[in-house]
Amino acid sequence: MEVDIQDSPFVLLNIYAPNKCAFFNKLSEELKDFVIDDDKSFIIGGDFNVILDPDLDGGGGNKKKKDSVRYVEDMIIEHDLVDIWRIHNPTDT
Repeated sequence: MEVDIQDSPFVLLNIYAPNKCAFFNKLSEELKDFVIDDDKSFIIGGDFNVILDPDLDGGGGNKKKKDSVRYVEDMIIEHDLVDIWRIHNPTDT
């Protein structure tokens, strides 16, 4: 959804993602379509179903990162995304 918040343009997305590399690859490509206008910012909410930091967010077990995490990390870098919850809660588990 494209909206103006306090006279600034935003694209709001809500995503419930399967833990699949192909999904994140396609999502990253789709996000490029929204970047046509550089003055728009993204707000993405939802559940990506990946554990970016196994020490903070994992519940034990195998701490090896799944391939899908690497796709999400690449998408975060490529689109300059941030995990606002983690920024405000850097040590919460």
